[in-house]
Amino acid sequence: MFDVIVPTYQPPISLLKKCLESIRKQSFQDYTVWICDGTPEDWRRYDAMQQVFEEYPEFNYEKQTGEGVSQARNQIIEKGSNPYIAFLDADDFWREDYLTNMYYEGIMKNHDEGINIWFSEIVEQLVEVHEGYLENVGKQGKVGIKIEKERIIQRYDVLNFIPFDYQLYFHVNSALWFSATIFTRKLIEEVPFKEDLFIGEDTHLTLECIKKGAKTQFLPFIGAHRNIHSAQATQRLATEPEWVAEQLKDLLDLQSQLTQDLIEDDSGRLTDYQKNILLVYLLGGKKRGYSFEGGSQSIYLISEEELELEELR
Repeated sequence: MFDVIVPTYQPPISLLKKCLESIRKQSFQDYTVWICDGTPEDWRRYDAMQQVFEEYPEFNYEKQTGEGVSQARNQIIEKGSNPYIAFLDADDFWREDYLTNMYYEGIMKNHDEGINIWFSEIVEQLVEVHEGYLENVGKQGKVGIKIEKERIIQRYDVLNFIPFDYQLYFHVNSALWFSATIFTRKLIEEVPFKEDLFIGEDTHLTLECIKKGAKTQFLPFIGAHRNIHSAQATQRLATEPEWVAEQLKDLLDLQSQLTQDLIEDDSGRLTDYQKNILLVYLLGGKKRGYSFEGGSQSIYLISEEELELEELR
């Protein structure tokens, strides 16, 4: 039923293990896993990564032949044949009933409506590890302080109030997190990932699919967890602004054009309420679909040894 696509590149080992284990524990078991790894063999944690892969012999593993997450996804998608494609980044993980809910609440219920992209809510998890010191508790010494924060993103229930013909306007500034998104294989084969994009590739592919007539559906349940950490490729967003601007140029140009088109739209196909919703998302007022900004927070004390392990992940 599902081909599960997992691209990897120097993944944090503990998160990789959690990712793969979350697939194995799915309540819906009709799937095939395809891992495409682009990690160089001289990476200091390469052997540890390989040990994790060996724990999952039922998963298919292939060495990446090119560069970048887009190329890795295109390469490994060709190996499968199942009618639906589920993506999961190596530093994210699924809840146990993710595939079950996506299949029975999304695919099976709306197969005849022309919907071919389904997505759920996702919890964004931020882990901060700091050095600290214990005092006046029997002994003194260095410890690690781990702070875990989370919030729900991709809560796009307002999409249900938008006509299908206007989904392009919504998604141009409302990215889909692919770790909680499923596509039909037919659609992905018609619209492959653009391999010269290293950021924004998910949004670009989603928009190209919608331009070809694809329709998306939001499913109101938390399906996945997304982790934020220093090893992510998206950290370049803050350090290389010129590279980012070049990568996102086409997307930003389209966003600007659609905003102007929507302001001038007098077709009567949208109510004022619907137009205002779209303008809020187009102008960034609800960017990334955060349902709330606070979330929950937990603080843990960890030992010096654990601190060193966290720094090496």
